[in-house]
Amino acid sequence: MVKNYFRDYFSSFQLVVMILVVMSLNGQEPRVFNTSDFQLLGKVKRCLVITDYGKESFEFDPEGVLTKVTTL
Repeated sequence: MVKNYFRDYFSSFQLVVMILVVMSLNGQEPRVFNTSDFQLLGKVKRCLVITDYGKESFEFDPEGVLTKVTTL
């Protein structure tokens, strides 16, 4: 009897790849940011942060929820 090892290993490989793909899809959950996440106090409409890679502009709505992020 000749054992077909290629078929067994290939189906195991497919199973591992499928599990990894399903696990990677779980990591992209949306999150709502607000002014307290950035340690900002009071009513903030716009905030400009200078970083090593450039400037980032954060815009918030009247309730303090982040609506727009722009890298300048």
